[in-house]
Amino acid sequence: MDKFVGRMLRDRRTLHQALADIAAKYNRVPRSKERSMLERMIQGLHDEIALRQNGSALLSEGVR
Repeated sequence: MDKFVGRMLRDRRTLHQALADIAAKYNRVPRSKERSMLERMIQGLHDEIALRQNGSALLSEGVR
């Protein structure tokens, strides 16, 4: 278990890096069930990035 956690922490990526990796894979994969799954993952990452950016902006405005 410790090896798994260590590997996950070492191999962490930002959301932008994960999005770029999935988009690159999406562009290589022909139309299939996997490609539609990648489309959903890409949309989910876009939504999460926007949510975090908007949330950060709202938090910093509230601090003022």
